[in-house]
Amino acid sequence: GGGGGGGGGGGGMSSPVAAGRPLLTQGQRSLLDEMDPAIRDEVHSFITTRLNGTVYEIVRSLAEIKGLLKAAYDTSMRELENKHQTAAHRMEEMHGHQRMTGVPGVPPQELFMRHKMQRDMLEREYEEEKRKLITRHAADLASQIKSEQEVLSQANVPGFFASNNQHHLSQQSLVFRLIRESPPPPPAPGGGFKDAPPASRDRDRGGRDR
Repeated sequence: GGGGGGGGGGGGMSSPVAAGRPLLTQGQRSLLDEMDPAIRDEVHSFITTRLNGTVYEIVRSLAEIKGLLKAAYDTSMRELENKHQTAAHRMEEMHGHQRMTGVPGVPPQELFMRHKMQRDMLEREYEEEKRKLITRHAADLASQIKSEQEVLSQANVPGFFASNNQHHLSQQSLVFRLIRESPPPPPAPGGGFKDAPPASRDRDRGGRDR
């Protein structure tokens, strides 16, 4: 797994850090406190001494992609709900008119049952479309999480490796959020970012863009 130096993360967290990196914020400390002791110290060391600009930008881009997926899902869900509400309103208007005027050759009880069947069918169609949206969004998120695991594992970010285990995913989410809450690392002298891993340096030169 993404294990590292064991033990609690208390040691050294209140002291100044190397390379001019600022002390952790209270929010970052809270995220560290939620992590497994097995990776807490390693993550703390990574954030305060080894986080480089390339990894920071990779995480920022991955977060943007995840945000776009969520926005697209929310938009599709709102459109579906609006479509359903409009259809239900029109159906109720039609049913109300038919109840008032009657339908030739259709007894009131049969008309009632026909209306109920139509309403039930409309609800079933809505629930099926909603289920498809939820399933598709879950698949998109799973694919995105897999990409995050691959890219950040290659970048030597602690805690990241291929896994579907919910506990591992929750720990990886904490590390991800911790990086997102960090200030951008300063560029290395001479341009570029200091100590970028090889895969990330290739990405900076226009390689795979996440």
